[in-house]
Amino acid sequence: MTTTTIQVRMNSALKQQVEQKLKSMGLNMSTIVNMLAHQIVRQNRIPFDIVADDSDSRLDTLPKSVNADMMTEEELL
Repeated sequence: MTTTTIQVRMNSALKQQVEQKLKSMGLNMSTIVNMLAHQIVRQNRIPFDIVADDSDSRLDTLPKSVNADMMTEEELL
C-alpha cells in the first residue's frame, strides 16, 4: 500500500491537548486521522455529530450544506 503525507493547520494549544488525549488512549495523530478517513469511506458521512457549545453562535450562520473545498480557512473557523 502506498502512503501519502497530508498537512493540517491547527492551533498549537489544541494540537497539544489532542495529542495528550490520544496518547492516554494509546493513539497518535496519524492513527486517528487514518481511522477517521476509513470511517468516512465506510459510512459515507462524517461519523459523528458536529455540535457547538452555547458560547459559539457562529455555527448558527452556516448553511445546511457546506462545501469546505470552496471556503477559506477563516470561513471554516
